[in-house]
Amino acid sequence: MTFSQDNTQDSTKPELWIATFNDHKKKEFLELFSKHFDQTSDIQNFEIKTAKDLSYYKPPAETGSTFLENATIKAKSLYSILNTENAWVLAEDSGLCVDGLNGMPGIHSARYAGEKSTDIQNTHKLLNMVRIRTPHNRKAHYHSAIVILGPNGVSLTAEDQMHGELTTSLIGKGGFGYDPIFIPSPTDDKANDKDATQSKTLAELPPFYKKTHSHRSKALRKIIDDLKSLLQGSDKA
Repeated sequence: MTFSQDNTQDSTKPELWIATFNDHKKKEFLELFSKHFDQTSDIQNFEIKTAKDLSYYKPPAETGSTFLENATIKAKSLYSILNTENAWVLAEDSGLCVDGLNGMPGIHSARYAGEKSTDIQNTHKLLNMVRIRTPHNRKAHYHSAIVILGPNGVSLTAEDQMHGELTTSLIGKGGFGYDPIFIPSPTDDKANDKDATQSKTLAELPPFYKKTHSHRSKALRKIIDDLKSLLQGSDKA
């Protein structure tokens, strides 16, 4: 199925707003929606928008101490300014947690090397910190927390992780963020070559791998199941 991204206003059409200005995240979410919502007629008519579509909207300060707290802050901030009864908001906060660095960069992943740092700058800083402080323990995991707010006080949450270890240099050109230095642990999915997934970074693996196994994909799958149940229940009411 294809989600509508038409900006034409339709007061009867439900809108799902993604609380992000990150084009990479928007693209990944749209791909995940198509994958997980493919057989779900109840939500085929959602119009997908992002915070970037609101020229006057400024993102809130992420003052939470956990991924879930920050996702909730972002969801509530965007939801509070939407002037429609048909609006739903999805917000996500995620990051990379390194065992040997006591979970850092964690909630600071996007700004690890500075407030306006790039993915490359963040990645190089992390590799340097791991080299200095924990060269023999390179275990890490991605963590994703997702919040959905909807009409009549609806609030859904889900979290999940993807475990792996860090390389010593950037490898691969796909993905974004820390993907070029993150090698995911083998999965139980027999459709994939376990030996291959042990040696390749997320930036080297094909896109379908992230759509199936990533922290964001798994968290989204959980919350979509809850959303499906909610929408199906309201149809029967």
